[in-house]
Amino acid sequence: METQPPNTGRLRIAAVVCASAVIATSFGATSASAATITADGDQIVGPLVTETSPFQGAPAFSAPSPGAAGQDIAANRAATLAGALDRAVDWYLPAPGGIATVSPVSAPGLCLTAGTATAGINSRVTLETCVDGDVDQQFSLASNQGSNNPIGTGLRSERNGGFLGLYNNDPVMRLQVKEIGDRIPNIADFLPAFRARVDSVDALRRVARLSGRGTPGAQVLVNGANPVTIGADGTWTATLGNLAFGANTIRLEQYVGAERTGQATLTANLVADQLTFTATFSPVRDTPVQASGTAQPGASVQLRDAAGTALGAAVTANATTGRWSTTIPAPNASGPYPVTAVQSLAGLADTAHAVTRTVDYGAAVVVDSPTDGAPHTGGPVAMSGTGEPGSAVEVHDVSGGGDRIVGSSVDGVLPNGRWTLTTDDLDRAEHVLRVVQHSRGANTTTAEVTINPGSTGRLAPVVLTSPQSVTPGLANTFRGTAEPGATYRVLNGSGTQIVPGNLTVAADGTWEFERVVSAGATSFQFKIEQTKDGQTETSELFSIDANRGLAPVVVTTDAVIPGFVNTFDGTGPAGATYEVLNASGTPIVPGTHTIGEDGSWSFDRLVSAGSLNFGFKLRVTVDGATYTTRLFDLPAATR
Repeated sequence: METQPPNTGRLRIAAVVCASAVIATSFGATSASAATITADGDQIVGPLVTETSPFQGAPAFSAPSPGAAGQDIAANRAATLAGALDRAVDWYLPAPGGIATVSPVSAPGLCLTAGTATAGINSRVTLETCVDGDVDQQFSLASNQGSNNPIGTGLRSERNGGFLGLYNNDPVMRLQVKEIGDRIPNIADFLPAFRARVDSVDALRRVARLSGRGTPGAQVLVNGANPVTIGADGTWTATLGNLAFGANTIRLEQYVGAERTGQATLTANLVADQLTFTATFSPVRDTPVQASGTAQPGASVQLRDAAGTALGAAVTANATTGRWSTTIPAPNASGPYPVTAVQSLAGLADTAHAVTRTVDYGAAVVVDSPTDGAPHTGGPVAMSGTGEPGSAVEVHDVSGGGDRIVGSSVDGVLPNGRWTLTTDDLDRAEHVLRVVQHSRGANTTTAEVTINPGSTGRLAPVVLTSPQSVTPGLANTFRGTAEPGATYRVLNGSGTQIVPGNLTVAADGTWEFERVVSAGATSFQFKIEQTKDGQTETSELFSIDANRGLAPVVVTTDAVIPGFVNTFDGTGPAGATYEVLNASGTPIVPGTHTIGEDGSWSFDRLVSAGSLNFGFKLRVTVDGATYTTRLFDLPAATR
């Protein structure tokens, strides 16, 4: 059956930086010579039998068996060695040349204890709870040379020098003086006890270094694999890599051939040095935040954001001091920014001891004016908003995929968080203005506004709507549409102004001017130069063919009678319409009138009393062409 683990007070604990060993032992019942042990000092293990000289027919061999603490050790006498071995149980004994405790494998927490200061026929020996360093529990293997019993190796007490054995026909074991000391007849069959311990843990490489003792030539399996052969001197060493952080359980087994003759369980603790992390802003605005601290010397340190994304490349802590430093890539965002530092040993992240610091990059840039979608008639744009005090602010025109700096704030963001600037001149087109704020820690935030959304920036095109032809020798009227409110000039093909003055396009976008077309001309050409908000554009060259001419307007009335409504008669182009105007071009007869199919026309008009004459002219429209006649001046009739 499987034995209980030994008393931890007797265990050797491997105490090294970042490592500890907790060792459990057991003994398999497959062989009386199979056992594990990790007590202080080298030990051997096997079935304990003693031999004395025959006395009055009493059996000469013993097979000591453990009992309760404080009780005598039962001898379990046998007449032959074979009979004793049949009854024997395994005990831990000191290795040759060493001093150690003696314990039954079934109860390794109990130690053989000398009951008296001197050996003799009444020197009791019992099992007591093991106590480190107690000389009463210290034994060694020694020759009983000079004894009157069979000579060989016996088990001797370091307290009183007595040998474990039998006295006369007593049923219990005693500690006898050397002269009658017993021997252990099968001592040559004892095997070295299997021992294991953690010597050290290399935290950086995550490797545990193990060592121990066992049966020469046997194999030791580490966690069921990685066999190691025990040397001729009974010692072995091994390493185990890929340790996890915290407690790592290591199972060790000793095999002689296919037979497991020993086992042990160790615990190696992998604990990295504490990671520290501080984040420091530089007084230089465009310098990234400095991250620094200490870690396990030689460890890899990686910064990560809240989503776990790596921030920059990992750095290696100093192999001696453990110090590390790097910079934090700016998030190009505002406000608190959590940054986590994680150290890794041989590729394994120590996430349980990661350190998070919050880096506050302050306020983002905000544009208050102009508002998104605001109109702009051309020229510089006054802009203002808020941001992080101490930051620099500039404006980029990113319209159409471009990127051109068109302004910057002289003072940057003031202590009150406000900024202002004026851009370069911008035309009437749509402009996407990106405001860029450069803040401490090399952080950048942006905000965008669009002015004149959808606008091409050009003035409304000049369109000629009439006439379709011009009448040579007369003042023709030209009409069309253009940019509302723009001023315009009428130019010939060479760019010379041919209509005096600067005219204005009406609010509804219409324009009109009169110009005499030379008699005999076959066409009339002109273009319009319009200007608004400092932007000037010139239309295409319009070319209008001349018609074949129209019947002239003739007035047949010779004179007027002042103080009466007079009828005015005449002839003109059949089917044309006309308006009656005064000398200034103002209509003086309501409505538009039509010249008859016979070419005659007439209208009535009161002539003021006392007038000496009456002048008028007709504005005639025919086939879309409009022209104005000369001024007809009729004298007053005299009586």
